[in-house]
Amino acid sequence: MSKSYRVSADIGGTFTDIVYQDVETGRCGATKILSTPDNPALAVLKGIDQILGDDGAMAFFVHGTTVGLNALLTRRGSKVALVTNENFRDIYTIQGNDRGEIFSIQWNKPEPLASLEHTYTVAGRIAANGDELEPLRLSDLDKVVEACATENYEAIAVSLLFSFNNSAHELAARDYLQERLPGVQIVLSHHVSPEWREFERTSTTVTDAYLAPVVRKYISTLQAEMGDRLPAGGGCT
Repeated sequence: MSKSYRVSADIGGTFTDIVYQDVETGRCGATKILSTPDNPALAVLKGIDQILGDDGAMAFFVHGTTVGLNALLTRRGSKVALVTNENFRDIYTIQGNDRGEIFSIQWNKPEPLASLEHTYTVAGRIAANGDELEPLRLSDLDKVVEACATENYEAIAVSLLFSFNNSAHELAARDYLQERLPGVQIVLSHHVSPEWREFERTSTTVTDAYLAPVVRKYISTLQAEMGDRLPAGGGCT
């Protein structure tokens, strides 16, 4: 007779911990697996296989992970391109003026997740009140499409002026890019951080684009491999 388990997983930078409980007896146990940084889900699946064996089943599964945080701290996220307005190419690389030591001559500016080399501009302008001052010139995005063939961008962050008051330009840019780059993740600033202050919104959008493919790969692997391991009515969070 097969046993049923409640299983939880926690992914760390070095080890992935799996804790389980026998549904019938309440007996608990744990196992530790070396993490697999290239695809953290593989360690989770290996640990589950060790617990379930050939005839075990999962009644419930829950997981906690620092996949996104680890990718950010170790600079192992995706390769990102940034699209912003014409004449505003430096918004992200200049950064803000929030410094802990404003007079220190030894302060080093953090390296951006998308450098100026990978920042592209598009003509068009939305005013601060949301009015369109200049229509979006979608043909400017062709240089991003062409660059993807050589730069192998995994995600594109789109942060256009005042999109939190009028998102039409960002949405049009997304549709144009998605049609031509179906395998590339497109992240829009008005989805991620619909607030004023251009550097902060752009920085948040680039960070989301930097991490999204990493997290998506992890989640999609779990979904694909665990779909038939959970019994009908089982939970997965």
